[in-house]
Amino acid sequence: IGLDGEEVPSNQLENLNSKISTQGTTFYVQSTANYFNSNRTEYYMSSVYGATTTFVKLKAPTFGEQPFSNNQLVWNMEGSFTPSYEVYDGNGTLLGSAKDGRAFNISNLAGGATYVFRVRAIGDGQLYDNVQYIDSDLSESVSVYKLETPVVRIEDGKYVWDAVSSATSYSVYVDGVLKQAEYHVAGNTFSYTPDFDRLKTYTVQVIAIGNGGVGNYKVIDSDKCEILTQTKQLVTPDVTYAYSEPQYSTTGSIVATVSNPVPYATGYVFSIGGRTQTVLGGVLSCESNPGSTGTFSVFVYAIGGSFDENGYYYINSQSAGSEAAVTVLGAVNANNVNVTIDNELVWTAVSNTVEYQITVTINGQTRTQIVNGNVTKLNLKTLFGGETFTNVTITIEIQAMGNGSTIISSEKTTVQKTNQTIR
Repeated sequence: IGLDGEEVPSNQLENLNSKISTQGTTFYVQSTANYFNSNRTEYYMSSVYGATTTFVKLKAPTFGEQPFSNNQLVWNMEGSFTPSYEVYDGNGTLLGSAKDGRAFNISNLAGGATYVFRVRAIGDGQLYDNVQYIDSDLSESVSVYKLETPVVRIEDGKYVWDAVSSATSYSVYVDGVLKQAEYHVAGNTFSYTPDFDRLKTYTVQVIAIGNGGVGNYKVIDSDKCEILTQTKQLVTPDVTYAYSEPQYSTTGSIVATVSNPVPYATGYVFSIGGRTQTVLGGVLSCESNPGSTGTFSVFVYAIGGSFDENGYYYINSQSAGSEAAVTVLGAVNANNVNVTIDNELVWTAVSNTVEYQITVTINGQTRTQIVNGNVTKLNLKTLFGGETFTNVTITIEIQAMGNGSTIISSEKTTVQKTNQTIR
């Protein structure tokens, strides 16, 4: 047997593979004889060397700047021939093969350990124009450290985990969507505050992030720590509302109060007359000065954002309240308060009035009368027991009255009428 025309010594025939070059080595074979036949009538001579097959050793795979990507070991390969590959660990143990492409799945690696890999290109044993490709040598080794998987717990309405050694940052996914990817250079504890708002089961995943598998010390991402979190809705709060003054005042406020704390609520959002305020902690009431008379809405909902002892996450409650929670009555229009020739005190109605309180003073005599809210006149002669008056000054005080809770009495309207006669 000869290689590229040179005979191979018999003591080297067992290691021919090592003599094959990546440029190609041609095998030559000579049939040897140099002896007579048994009758010594014929002499057999050795043949000339005959070229057989050219063998090409595949070049060993090489690794680029980033041999680890998306949970795969990737490598480069020179040449037009497309081989398959075998992947080995640092001890030479076969880990698996890659039939198509130049990548090997390493997602099953355990975290918190360093791994060493080497790759060999494998020929297919076929002839291509009298050329056969044989297996390459093992590649240079490449090593990587896989980060430990974060251990996530729930504390104070947050997902919390301790720092993972060699991690550069942490990524948090909710239902597959990246929610947080902050770069951390220091710290012992990290967290993510959820903002769930639907009744469903959320999938939360936390991953410790390496350096992308580059540089002298290559570090790849950890496995995902996955937590399934089911949500519940907070109980709708019971709400009462009132006015801070017995009647309308420029300093008066509408006060809304949650009757009983809602379990697991972190606070409450109050909307009073269209103005929204948020209170946190154990505060159960809120007030707002509407600044005018009218009908005002009050709505309150409990704020979620907490976990219970079983790991359920609570989302905001539904709103409690009313579009017409509190009505502050406007004052009777003084310009429309008159005394008729029929001795009738008349005024213009104020919407939503429960009743009117009228106080009339004539010549030092004072009378008070309460009439129903749908009445807008009062006979003064009757009020004063049939007594008559001539050219007197009449002082009139009218107040639209509420119900003492959700309808608030107006300011008093005071009017003086001079030169009046009650016949």
